[in-house]
Amino acid sequence: MAILYSSKCRDRRQILESFYPFTKPAVIEGLIIGNDLDALLSAALLKQRYGWDVVAVYDYRKLWVDQRIADNVIQKLKSGVYLAVDLDIYRNAVPSIGHHILQLTEKDRLEQHEQTLNPNLIFGVDCRNFRAKYPLGTIHFLRWLFEMELDRRGELLCWLADSAYINAQSHRFRENVSHWLYEFFDWPPFWEIFILLDSADYEELLVREIGRTLDKILITPRPGQVKSRHKSLNGWQCQWSDPGTQGEQIRQIFAFIHELSGWRIPELPKFYSCITGQRKRISVAELLKDYGSLDEFLNREHVFSYAFTHAQLLNYTQFSSSPAGKT
Repeated sequence: MAILYSSKCRDRRQILESFYPFTKPAVIEGLIIGNDLDALLSAALLKQRYGWDVVAVYDYRKLWVDQRIADNVIQKLKSGVYLAVDLDIYRNAVPSIGHHILQLTEKDRLEQHEQTLNPNLIFGVDCRNFRAKYPLGTIHFLRWLFEMELDRRGELLCWLADSAYINAQSHRFRENVSHWLYEFFDWPPFWEIFILLDSADYEELLVREIGRTLDKILITPRPGQVKSRHKSLNGWQCQWSDPGTQGEQIRQIFAFIHELSGWRIPELPKFYSCITGQRKRISVAELLKDYGSLDEFLNREHVFSYAFTHAQLLNYTQFSSSPAGKT
């Protein structure tokens, strides 16, 4: 595996110099993004930094691709010109930035993840210490990496992503969040807001400054899986089910991100072609019994993307004709 991960590097410069989309940004022709607020924030930050636009959306089952590149998307994916954001794609030809747990143990080689930026890989977190997993969003990792500060309203939106502010409250994973903020990131702008997150005042500010605007944008706001400690808030993750029919909604969220951060708005495709994969799950016990190791499973089953959602459960996606070809 690349030295970047085995050394548990926490040095911004070394990370930036080890990931080719950042060292050769002209190679990247567009972004493949996830389908929620974290992905949109991350895409806007990278648009501001490098000028990249969105060419596809992936929700771990369906891949929506800009219709203009649909005819040669397989070749494009194999050529390494698209960067996946807020996603963990198991293909070196598709560099990705995500934050799921990807290893069973440190012995897993994960040969197709050498072009993946993931704080769990960098920090050495796997299923054996699952509760120590990265508790924030991709946007937090990118902001630290590029030292992108925000004002109060921008911070509110940032900490809403992946319910990070709820994870930071004392009824959730506050100790783990603290560990990542002080031991991994070591960045004062995060420390300054961390002390405010576990309060009713913060939640009221979130409703007033962010929630009310998102309520006007989102046609069908989806409830979140967890609730805040003081006002039982949840949701506002801005997930969508079809970027083709909800494109205007996504553009309005991008406009709100621009208003609060000043970051540029990525261009979205106007029309999409959709490739549907199969999303499956397998227990760790079954995986080890039938395949012997995670590496063998990933390679034999030609897995396109996966994540350990629990220490003993793996979710993964396959395509009958894989968008990036078989490994």
